[in-house]
Amino acid sequence: MNKYGECTMKKLPHKFQIPLTVAIMLPIMLTAMPAVMLYSTLPKGAALFEPWLDTVTRMVPFALPTLLVIAGSIRFVVTKWLVQPAPSL
Repeated sequence: MNKYGECTMKKLPHKFQIPLTVAIMLPIMLTAMPAVMLYSTLPKGAALFEPWLDTVTRMVPFALPTLLVIAGSIRFVVTKWLVQPAPSL
């Protein structure tokens, strides 16, 4: 608790920014995007859950390895050729 009686949360180091962002956004995107696409294409009054679940189960096995390869490749290119290394202390 701080001097005002409020609980303060200890923040994580900066190096966790990208992994945390991915860990939070990926499940949202993998579940919400199929729902939006299905909702816009299904006839009015049709059930959404079963087609959504089917789409998610077909999409995740391809999306996760693709993310790992693409994200790893982009990070390599950015750190190797586009960004200067951090100054040493």
